[in-house]
Amino acid sequence: MARRFATSIDLTGFSLLGALLNPVSSDPAGLGTQDAGRVWFNTTTNKLMVWNGTAAIDFLARANHTGTQLASTISDLAATVKAYRLDEFAVPTVDVSLGGKKITNQADPTGPQDSATKNYVDTQLSGLSSGLVIKGSVRVATSTNVSTSAPGASIDGITMVAGDTILLMGQTTASQNGPWVWNGAAAALTRPSNWANGATATPGAFWDVREGTNADLFALFTTDTAVTIGTTSATFIIRGNTGSSYTAGNGITLPGNAITVNPASGRGWHRPDDHRRHLLDLRGERHRQPRPQRPRCPGRRPRGHQPRVRLHHRAARRVRLGVLRREQRRRHAPGRARRERLGAAGHRLMSRRFAQSILLPAAPTVALEAATKGYVDAGDAASQPLDVDLTAIAALSPSDDSVMQRKAGSWAARTIAQLVTDLVAAWTGGLGVIARGRRTTSSTTTTATSAGTAQKVLEASATLKTGRLYRITAPNVGYHRTTAGRVGLQLTYTTNNTTPGVTSTQLNWTQAQTYDAGDPVYGATLSATYTPASNQTLRVLLSVWSVTTGTSGTYADAGWPTEIVIEDLGVDPGNTGTSF
Repeated sequence: MARRFATSIDLTGFSLLGALLNPVSSDPAGLGTQDAGRVWFNTTTNKLMVWNGTAAIDFLARANHTGTQLASTISDLAATVKAYRLDEFAVPTVDVSLGGKKITNQADPTGPQDSATKNYVDTQLSGLSSGLVIKGSVRVATSTNVSTSAPGASIDGITMVAGDTILLMGQTTASQNGPWVWNGAAAALTRPSNWANGATATPGAFWDVREGTNADLFALFTTDTAVTIGTTSATFIIRGNTGSSYTAGNGITLPGNAITVNPASGRGWHRPDDHRRHLLDLRGERHRQPRPQRPRCPGRRPRGHQPRVRLHHRAARRVRLGVLRREQRRRHAPGRARRERLGAAGHRLMSRRFAQSILLPAAPTVALEAATKGYVDAGDAASQPLDVDLTAIAALSPSDDSVMQRKAGSWAARTIAQLVTDLVAAWTGGLGVIARGRRTTSSTTTTATSAGTAQKVLEASATLKTGRLYRITAPNVGYHRTTAGRVGLQLTYTTNNTTPGVTSTQLNWTQAQTYDAGDPVYGATLSATYTPASNQTLRVLLSVWSVTTGTSGTYADAGWPTEIVIEDLGVDPGNTGTSF
């Protein structure tokens, strides 16, 4: 039978073997807070239960546990998770990386925020460019032969800058035609990355020309065959407004760059001659005007009247044919003269086949209707105009975190580091502390009695830019001696990135006196300004020596460190002081 114990049983260090944890068919009733921690096994539910002071809980239930459980211990975890569709997961709240992989088998987009497939983009770009491939801009495009090994300092009258892209169109060796990068007056030209091989030499490619003879025009690549760079002859033509002038003819006015129709009175166009036999109105209808009749003088014979003459029938026939032909020529002369004056287009305009309106009072509503000037102007105003800078930027291929920067007359994709370098070069103010050496332990002592045999303490280095003013400081350097005497401190430096020594060029030095015996601690500061003559790496060394007989050294700890601080004070203003 069960036995009760009046006290707890301490089994520390011993095992409880073969124990049954109070098997019961139902959870005990009447438990209170004093029973917290009581354990039993429910044989009906086959669960190990524990009383927590207020309720019985399943000791092994997952909900009653904290912490983590290895995925490998959950038998169906992988299968269950893999069965979920992506649309069943929560919407992501941050950017999702695919680790450089592609999304495949995707449908073409229909909504404005749908991701675009390659097929959709290619189709849109094909319709937009109509076969033209934008290659960006070139500084000049010249038809003069240029040496590709030593092009000279200027091309097409423009002084070149390293990195300028130029377009050669008139090379003696036609396979040398095309875009090149200028690297120097005596340096060989190189091909740009967007014209490096046949795959990039695309028929229909064009460039915007910024300067030179063909400034503000476009250069078009007209070779239609497959291209091998350096082998295939390449041809280019210039397109754009080349400055041609125009003169307004009859019924046309030229107010500035606009060509305007000037219809005559009566809502129509009149023939510009004295034979105004027909009038074309705005409805395209042709009206015949009555021919003015001359008043006939009494007793005057009609024009062309000839006295009757009796002729042989063959001779009479020839006369009749001659008269008929002259009459036909007379009747057709106005039309022939009209065609000569107006040309073929003018003749068609005056013909009965012209049945459309000349002046359009309303904007078109159907695709095949003619457009009014106002309709076209409204569309132009709402569109982004062709811009040289946007064209050049569109031709770039930036990487992640690139910055678009206009440099040396052209747009380029720059890294953050390159941009910072340019900003530093352009900034005239000080940049503050750019380097610091720090030591929190005392140096070894020295008994040397000259700077040439001093003890090294601390070194610091920094990259300096020419023309800027720098300050090098060793602030409040702690020093000590075992006996009263003098201590020497110095700053030496090198500018060629070699290790400085105690005998290198001095920036500054000092000697300090200690007056107390024993090992007291004092402080001294060394400071100097420096302007480099060229870009260089400056390395500065702090060293210590005993000026008088005795042992000397520097002192440092976490609260009083030994430091060398290098500061950028800005562009060197030069000597602006007054000497006395």
